[in-house]
Amino acid sequence: MRRIIVCEFAPERGSAFMNWLPGSRVVRRYLGETVPESFDVLMLGGGPMSANEEDRARHPFIQEEFDRVRALASDPAAPMLVGICLGAQLIVLALGGDVVRGETVRGWNEIRQLADHRMFPLCTRYVQFEFHSNHIVRLPPGARLLADSPRDAVEAFAVGDRILATAYHPEIGPADAERIYRGAGLAPSELHNDRFPDPGPAAAFASRFFFDAITA
Repeated sequence: MRRIIVCEFAPERGSAFMNWLPGSRVVRRYLGETVPESFDVLMLGGGPMSANEEDRARHPFIQEEFDRVRALASDPAAPMLVGICLGAQLIVLALGGDVVRGETVRGWNEIRQLADHRMFPLCTRYVQFEFHSNHIVRLPPGARLLADSPRDAVEAFAVGDRILATAYHPEIGPADAERIYRGAGLAPSELHNDRFPDPGPAAAFASRFFFDAITA
């Protein structure tokens, strides 16, 4: 079994990953827990902060992961690195791309596959959950665009064979989405469930491919 570490940057942000990665370990970085020295996959999850310089100064654990991304990316023998939402933004900024603040994208969204990749071998369009106000507008050198959407030019990308990232949240299912919306004080109608007949099974179908690509 692959040793998978999930970096949690805010309370309850790592729990949804356990449905897909039951043998993984959640490290609560916001509480000062340290990342083990040895692992096969490091997953950087989401969080309410951004990855920009100001928030890295405000949250030293974000700066630590920013520096770790640079170190892992420069080592051809390093383990796999996966970024989700905030984690994807950390990878982009650490490796020389650009992220800007814009409109808040939240709820279910249609993602469009743009390139072949093991994370979606049977999909061309699929449904996933999003909740972010910071948008990747320029990928770092050497990155390959994998997916976009009507809301974002960059939804998924890869750097070589060891770095994979998504702006959306493949770990989130309907129950997790409802929990997130309650925590944010938003109405269930704001999930945009009306745009898709049944987002749960559709999202789970795509998410299964994503997590299989990580654990294989």
